[in-house]
Amino acid sequence: MKSLISAALGIGVAAALCAPVAAADLPVAPITRAPAVVPFSWTGCYLGVNLGYGWGRASSTITGGGVTGSASENLDGILGGGQIGCNYQWSSIVWGIEGDFQGTGQRRTNSFTTGGLGVNSTDSIPWFGTIRGRVGYAASNWLFYATGGWGYGEFRNETTLSGIVVGSGTASRDHGFWTVGGGIENAFAPHWSWKLEYLYASTGNLNNTFAIGGTTFVATDKFTDRKSTRLNSSHQ
Repeated sequence: MKSLISAALGIGVAAALCAPVAAADLPVAPITRAPAVVPFSWTGCYLGVNLGYGWGRASSTITGGGVTGSASENLDGILGGGQIGCNYQWSSIVWGIEGDFQGTGQRRTNSFTTGGLGVNSTDSIPWFGTIRGRVGYAASNWLFYATGGWGYGEFRNETTLSGIVVGSGTASRDHGFWTVGGGIENAFAPHWSWKLEYLYASTGNLNNTFAIGGTTFVATDKFTDRKSTRLNSSHQ
């Protein structure tokens, strides 16, 4: 009986000594950490294309040969082009600068008669460009911003006269203007965003001179424009 007890104790001690070794051979579960969430940033440079619409207003006064006539008309049409710019985000504030160039279909013809003179006047904005600053508030991948700056474009008047003077003349002038506006932008995919932007522009008075039938005429035009543009941009 004593030998059996000794043998049983010996087996028990052996089993106890082997238990830690067996446990050491068990696989250890790896420690995992959730990936760090990198906050979205608007910092970087971008380029893109745009398509929109312009609602303009042109007022013209034509003087010559002792006759003065005035008219105004809406100047609406499609516009499109491209833009390039850079942003810098500090906290929730985004500062930026953007330049763009647009070709437009904004064109309108108006006819009137004054002093026995028939006048057919066509105003148009063939192209323009702007360079503007931007400042906005970022809410993750959304940006709400104001913008303003300076622009430059071609403002064109084509006039045809009939009656006491017959002929046609064209006056075209490149001229600067100021512009202000605002917009909303959303980054919907890596390196891509869309935005909807509104701009208001005004040229002040533009004076152009042309001759028809030996008579010199002076055309005084003023253009104001409101533009709404949807833009697709590629971000750095």
